[in-house]
Amino acid sequence: EKSDNRELSSLKIRNIEGFIKQQNKTHILFYRKGPNNKVSIMRMNKNQLIVFDIKELGYKKRQFINILRKLEKCDITLSSTYMVGGGLDGYDFSIHAKKSMLHEMKAVKEIGWS
Repeated sequence: EKSDNRELSSLKIRNIEGFIKQQNKTHILFYRKGPNNKVSIMRMNKNQLIVFDIKELGYKKRQFINILRKLEKCDITLSSTYMVGGGLDGYDFSIHAKKSMLHEMKAVKEIGWS
């Protein structure tokens, strides 16, 4: 087996959003969305792929699940339908939406989302 010991002259970094379809010792096949939401299959050599464990990036194993649970509580459609349709006098939907947005920002501030 021939070893490829070439010196690295440049590095192109990009994020692949999709799902792994198949993998073997040398290649990985991904389903991904391309331009115009067209689903395509991308083949990549394993030796060209850098995979980060979420712990290596400084996040806990269940961090994103916990954030999603917090965001579910901020869903204004769960409570606002009752309040708007209930004919409550003096109800200001914009204040409710603003409070919900502040709760969302608080839930995701630790990971830098806005």
